Amino acid sequence: MAEEATSPPFLLGGKNMDVGSFKVLENVHLKATYDIEANGIKFSAGESIVIFDKIQLSNFNEIKEYVAACGGFDNRGHVFWETTRAM
Repeated sequence: MAEEATSPPFLLGGKNMDVGSFKVLENVHLKATYDIEANGIKFSAGESIVIFDKIQLSNFNEIKEYVAACGGFDNRGHVFWETTRAM
């Protein structure tokens, strides 16, 4: 039976390069942090699960507007919503 894990089942490692608003990761290995079995295949700790030649990541920031409808005895917020103003 498997033990309870306190860490994620894999680690992300690779060469890191910033290109504009994108981040490019080259030679990426997803490695098991503990012994795990997936689809009948057993991986030991430190063994590569998946290998990628190149991964591109991007981060989009959103400007959000948060609104609350207040009222009642202590003017506490009762209904909350958010709207994306820009991306």
